[in-house]
Amino acid sequence: MGIMIMILRLGTVWAGESSKAARQPVPGPEAVLRAEATIREVYQTELAQAAAASEKQKLALKWMEKAGASSDDPALRWSLLKGVQQIGLEIGDVELMIRAIEEAGKYFELDVLSAKRAALQKAAEHPRPAAQARQLAEKCVLLMHQAIHQEDFSWAVDCGRAAYTAAQQANSPNLLKSLEWQAERLRAIHTEYKKVQAALKVLAQQPDDPEANRLVGRYLCLVQENWARGLPHLARSNDPDLKPAAEKDLAQPSDVRAQIDLADLWWELAQKQSEPEKETLLRRAGVWYRRALPQASGLDKTKATLRLGELMGKPETEKPAQPVAKKRPKSSPSSPSGPSGGQVLSIPEGSSLDLLKQIDPKKHRVAGSWLFRGGRLAGDPGPTGAAGLRIPVLPTGAYELQIEFTRTAGEGMIGFLIPVGPRRCVVVLDCRPGIHGIDLVAGRRADDNPTTFRGTLQTGRKYLLEIKASQETDSSEASITVSLDDRPWLFYRGPAQDLDVHKDFMMGGPTGLAVFSRCTVAIHSLQLLPRSGQVHLLPEPAAAKSPKKD
Repeated sequence: MGIMIMILRLGTVWAGESSKAARQPVPGPEAVLRAEATIREVYQTELAQAAAASEKQKLALKWMEKAGASSDDPALRWSLLKGVQQIGLEIGDVELMIRAIEEAGKYFELDVLSAKRAALQKAAEHPRPAAQARQLAEKCVLLMHQAIHQEDFSWAVDCGRAAYTAAQQANSPNLLKSLEWQAERLRAIHTEYKKVQAALKVLAQQPDDPEANRLVGRYLCLVQENWARGLPHLARSNDPDLKPAAEKDLAQPSDVRAQIDLADLWWELAQKQSEPEKETLLRRAGVWYRRALPQASGLDKTKATLRLGELMGKPETEKPAQPVAKKRPKSSPSSPSGPSGGQVLSIPEGSSLDLLKQIDPKKHRVAGSWLFRGGRLAGDPGPTGAAGLRIPVLPTGAYELQIEFTRTAGEGMIGFLIPVGPRRCVVVLDCRPGIHGIDLVAGRRADDNPTTFRGTLQTGRKYLLEIKASQETDSSEASITVSLDDRPWLFYRGPAQDLDVHKDFMMGGPTGLAVFSRCTVAIHSLQLLPRSGQVHLLPEPAAAKSPKKD
């Protein structure tokens, strides 16, 4: 019953944005100086003790929270947010700086874009060790890709420049060379984007114009990788290669033979393209190889396995049969066991674990309705408004999750609980409409921490979500990278101890992976690829007692 209460709390999480108050003028210099003196006095001890980057980040997030509650003291609110920016500058946390500027823009008459540009360049030019400069450059590259995905090309250029400046300080020739190539690619995408805008005007008057459909379809599929929107345009285009492939893709073949043929077609078309379009088409082929693989056999299975291995950078060896738990006599002291008696799964190097095969919806359901329908795992919140499902598998090292899913109805949240070393957190999509993030980071929710990201998640569209998580045993730093349809989406690199699970997502008993939703969702594929450490199959939870009727 306690678990149900926790899950039902999701009904009140992120209900929507509060009404926005009118913005105030930026406080004057004298008021700011007084507020800064107050901050130094109140936080004197914490400022003195915050030596490590993780401690400084915690203090910054504390100030961010305090600023949000300081509506009666504009100078204090402004000075706290400026202090957050300064800490972000010192530790090379550009996301923290940008978040503080965006917060300030909510309350004050601030040119947010200009402030973000200045902060980004200042962070890139700030003297720092080579390793930290490289991390900053990588973060700026991630921001650049996010901006391209959102078609904010001016901001993408700013992020690229900052990345290049930081890479120069890092003295990394390979990174500099990569950034030069990416700068050329950015210019090409921007040029193509302008052509697409003109083509869209043509389509508004002539929806079947083949050349306009070709321009729009190629951009949506090969640049934005928005296949749901792009394929119909390619199917109406005059592209002799992509048109027939798009028509077959739109038919959504269910027969394994047709799926393999379609994957082969995308693979062959990729060979005619240069990078990065080639890589994009190979990934599309991978979508259909993954879909066909469970039912494939013989040479088809071998080919699909080899090509998926190439896409993931693995040795070209056929994936072995589905791994099973090793069972040994209870008396054996060397019998592998996981947390709370769970068994260690034997997964050959380079292979993956099909998590859908480990799930029994009746046993692992926490809330809502879950069942297998047409080979997919379907979740429905029902009258409770929230659905939750345990996945009785616990990876203990570095790993990657590949999740193919569709939000089939509703606009609510989808979340995946993941372990990172000994810690846990939840990757949340649409915690509020268009807002995504990792929950919790240093005590802050997904919609209000350095991982918070804005982007559109469409209902009715199939996505490939990839989550990479790691914390090595000899390091206190954790890393989480989330991409959606091979586009960077969320990123965290910092102290593992700052990751946690909010009470709204907590479940009693041994917990490995889990999925939550406040919408109807279909999970088509759920694969775990371990990179290091062990994978434990957790024991079944004890059967819950039926509540007594009043």
